[in-house]
Amino acid sequence: MEVTLGLDIGGTNLKAGVVDREGNMLLYSNTPVEHDSQGSVSIDSIAGSARKLLEQLPSTCRVVGVGISTPGLLDTEGGIVHYAINLGWSDCPLGPLLSEKLQLPFVLESDIAAAAVGEQRMGSAKKLNRFLFISIGTGIGACFYSDGAFLTSPLGPVMNIGHMSVDYQGIPCGCGNVGCLEKYVSSAAMVARAERERRFEPTLINEMLESGHRMGVQVINQAALNGDPLSVRILSEAGVHLGGAIVNLVQLMGPGDIIVGGGVSLSREFFMESARRTVKNRLNSYYLKYLNIVNAEHPGKAGVYGAAALAFRFSENE
Repeated sequence: MEVTLGLDIGGTNLKAGVVDREGNMLLYSNTPVEHDSQGSVSIDSIAGSARKLLEQLPSTCRVVGVGISTPGLLDTEGGIVHYAINLGWSDCPLGPLLSEKLQLPFVLESDIAAAAVGEQRMGSAKKLNRFLFISIGTGIGACFYSDGAFLTSPLGPVMNIGHMSVDYQGIPCGCGNVGCLEKYVSSAAMVARAERERRFEPTLINEMLESGHRMGVQVINQAALNGDPLSVRILSEAGVHLGGAIVNLVQLMGPGDIIVGGGVSLSREFFMESARRTVKNRLNSYYLKYLNIVNAEHPGKAGVYGAAALAFRFSENE
């Protein structure tokens, strides 16, 4: 049986999976990444984790390639990560290095595009021929898929909507713009706000942290589900900003199917519902008839599914 290895590399964790041609994930792991002496994510540790997973495969499986999903500015054909701040890489030949270490042909794609392929292959976009995929995590990006291909630019298929301004008098951003969507909607923005404001009002967040939980969007969401006013406010107001951004995107690209993925999208009761209400209130009712906003089916594993699917495509085109 032919299988591929999908690697979804982040600044803190490596998600890896072995997938067959039908899209079944036979093996999966989620392990912390290691860092080298310079503070960069260690490619040797990535290769080591991948080998451990492959060693569990039965002899009847033949691995035909590795798909690599990673953030950053990429040269996908050459397998080069030109710049990835969260990983500490600059002009890193990631694809060739992993290919040599694993003795497998590689394909490299951005994390957001790979997740969009994963949802198109195995998730919420499985039956769709045209959709906008929005990923919300530490950063925010989007891809537009139509008729079997992504809309691309000279820098690839990812639309950097996280640096689209939603408040022209807003928070300054390191990119040089002000009021960027990421400053209000990303997991980093929500956590930063929670850290600031939890010091000035009673909140369940403090109780959860004192009991050993690590600060993150999951803590904010759980506190909101338990009725915490601060958490509800953070998620709901972030949802308003996302809804406003979606309205702008619909005006630009037209209505249709929108898939929202990434870890923040798991907050369905407050964040996503607030976004949907905002879109309903601000968008022309005629557009609403053609608009469908849904959560990604595999927000945690879509990048692995997509990377593995791309590796199959590459092996077929060799």
